[in-house]
Amino acid sequence: MNLFKYEFKRALKKPITFLLIALIIFLGINVYTEMSFFNSKIKYNREIPKSYGMVGNGRFYVEANREHALREQKYDEVNMFDNLLEYAENAVDSYEKGNYKEAYKNDLIAFMIHTRLYCSKNEAELLKTNIIDIWNELLPEIEYDTFKISNLEPNTVDKTKNYCVEIKYKYDLFNKDIRYIDNYALNNVTFIYNMIDKILPIIICVVVVLISFNSISDEYRLGITKNISTQPFKRSKYYITMVLANFLVVFLIVVVTTLILSLFVGTISDFHSFDTPILTHNNQWNALNIKGMDLKEAYRVTLQKSYLGPVEISNNDLAKNLFSNVAFISFGKFLIQTLLLFFVYTFLLTTISVFVSSIFKDKIKSLIVLIVINAIGYISSYFYPSIFNIFSMGNATKIITGSINFTLLGSFIVLFIGIFISIIISTSYLKRKDITD
Repeated sequence: MNLFKYEFKRALKKPITFLLIALIIFLGINVYTEMSFFNSKIKYNREIPKSYGMVGNGRFYVEANREHALREQKYDEVNMFDNLLEYAENAVDSYEKGNYKEAYKNDLIAFMIHTRLYCSKNEAELLKTNIIDIWNELLPEIEYDTFKISNLEPNTVDKTKNYCVEIKYKYDLFNKDIRYIDNYALNNVTFIYNMIDKILPIIICVVVVLISFNSISDEYRLGITKNISTQPFKRSKYYITMVLANFLVVFLIVVVTTLILSLFVGTISDFHSFDTPILTHNNQWNALNIKGMDLKEAYRVTLQKSYLGPVEISNNDLAKNLFSNVAFISFGKFLIQTLLLFFVYTFLLTTISVFVSSIFKDKIKSLIVLIVINAIGYISSYFYPSIFNIFSMGNATKIITGSINFTLLGSFIVLFIGIFISIIISTSYLKRKDITD
């Protein structure tokens, strides 16, 4: 225990520790500044955009279709268009009066009617299966089958599926009485999500390397390892103690700094509910990998990339690959899963970093080797995301939301196997290494 305390305090008091905390704060400020910039630039309503669209610029299109249906004597369609505008107007009116619960309800009803109007006959049963329960709860006064599917420019099957997912997502918000937030909304939840998504995976690598690259090599220089060799202290225990001490310092630097930043962001903007739903899929714990969403491809295709709450999605892949397994978890549960994944991921990287430090008595050589390893690993995980790579396991948002091919089960198995192999190799090496020089 005395060795652990010594190593923990030594790692925590390194001059680089305070620079790393400053770096995380600087990057956090950049994330908040970017969110604030885009939040100020987006002028349209992001909570009930469809209702605002239907009573605004889209009203002419809706009324034109209504007149066409009236001329064709398709009175069911005429009624649908009347109800569509009525509920959209009610949603906007309720929203502007501050009655957000009622606004979300009316917006959802308008959204479902709109989706029914433009659903192809081939997808009618799929749509009904997915929204009938929500329809019956929110609109019990109108039988679902009273409205018939229109022949007006039907949506594609992928678009219908995406609408089904969005309806379910917004229904979850309505049930929990939580306001909709997107990726640029200024609040603690979105800030934490963006930090986890954009900053922490690479920051963890940087902090692990800079905290632990000289953990054992410095002790060669100070003669501590020589003293240890004369004590009844197992080298394997020495290595594990070094790993635990450095790991704890890394985790505290990254997690505590990020949480303090999120409290600050919440104080100056808004504290949003941790019950906010986050997109995931129900194969996280019963499969090692899945066919998920290719966000890089979505960037290259017009209108393929969008957001469901703070989660970035590929409309095409969500419909084709994940639709049948879509699920939602609370942000609080998402955060717990992320922390567990980061915990194991950080521990693995620390075992590797401390091992490399034990190989070289020159800490500069140790630093160079670790930078090369991390650079190769991180770059390869970016260009080849479908290949199992331990550096891909730091992309918690991508794993949990299905934007990468690994599941949580697959990720944890790979990380635990990596930790086991790293510890076996490291302790075997230290047992044979001469540390008395």
